[in-house]
Amino acid sequence: NIDVGGSSFSECTDNSAIGGTVGINCGGSQALRVAGNHTFGCSYGIQVMNWEEDGAGVAFPLATTGLIIEHNRIGIVDVGKCGIAIYDNAQGIARGNDFFGYGSAVPQECFILQSGAFEIEGNTWNGSGRLVTNPNGSTHVLDWPDVFDSVMVTTAYVLVDSVVPTTMGGF
Repeated sequence: NIDVGGSSFSECTDNSAIGGTVGINCGGSQALRVAGNHTFGCSYGIQVMNWEEDGAGVAFPLATTGLIIEHNRIGIVDVGKCGIAIYDNAQGIARGNDFFGYGSAVPQECFILQSGAFEIEGNTWNGSGRLVTNPNGSTHVLDWPDVFDSVMVTTAYVLVDSVVPTTMGGF
């Protein structure tokens, strides 16, 4: 839909991307701000690859750094879709984005985070920034989706041995 991959010192703001595989592709960019956009029904609302290629498959010479993804509204319509996907250790921040789930979508699908250099803060799922949950009784792990900044435990019948964001649970 919208391809701003390879951009430098630019903005991608106030757009809509409805349906398709990737709503906004912004990989291989430096100092790019992606803000105020609306994606809905895409397999990936926003996708970021650290190294990006042009249409002929030639790699851009720069890695993704200084990327700001903020204040976007991202509609996830089904299981297996993703709000924001960050790959290959891209560097940046995703903050203040509003994710909305439709159909069978769940908050675990807000982020695919394969980067230790990307910050996530102040995002919401269906208007909430806090998850209410309880620890897994068999593993004593409190596991929560990365979209939430805080988690509230209502009843803990087991000791909590670790607190792990969803993406870290796979490592």
